Amino acid sequence: MPITGNFRELRDELQRLTIPPDDAGLEWLKTQIELIEALKTRHPHGIALHTAWNSDLTDVNCYMFALGLAPNEIKNWRDVGIQPDTKTGFIGRLLESKILTSCASGAMPQDGLVFYFTAEGRPMHAGRCADGVVISKWGDRCTHIWRHGLWEVPSSYGETVQFFETPSPGDVAKAYITWAKAKWGE
Repeated sequence: MPITGNFRELRDELQRLTIPPDDAGLEWLKTQIELIEALKTRHPHGIALHTAWNSDLTDVNCYMFALGLAPNEIKNWRDVGIQPDTKTGFIGRLLESKILTSCASGAMPQDGLVFYFTAEGRPMHAGRCADGVVISKWGDRCTHIWRHGLWEVPSSYGETVQFFETPSPGDVAKAYITWAKAKWGE
């Protein structure tokens, strides 16, 4: 489903606000919350903080959060630099293997997943759908989890979306380990 509505300026601002200044420390996280809230005066939006960053979120990226994949489940493989993100091809593998099943209606599910893609079909971001909104982690490492509308995301996250049923986290973890072993060896 392609982007609908006029979200370009908001998405560009969100893109800017997801990249901390080079000299920023953890205080940036509080500033980011304040700046996104203040953005409502120029670009009305429904973005709200879902979960503030804490040390348990450091090793979780947007795909891991959406898929329910806990760092401790893949720690033996993640420690060698494998992450379940677009750079390694794991998300593509999930899409090909049918562990991710598209929602039959094509509409946002009450409980499911959304993946954001570039125009070329490259997955860029993922989140959980819940009661008409998306909950997703923006970025890697020290970042928050946000509750937002479908297109209230940074501009780099893509121009199309696809909705999926929520897979079993156990199936995802097994698929990740199987994929990692095949790619990197025992």
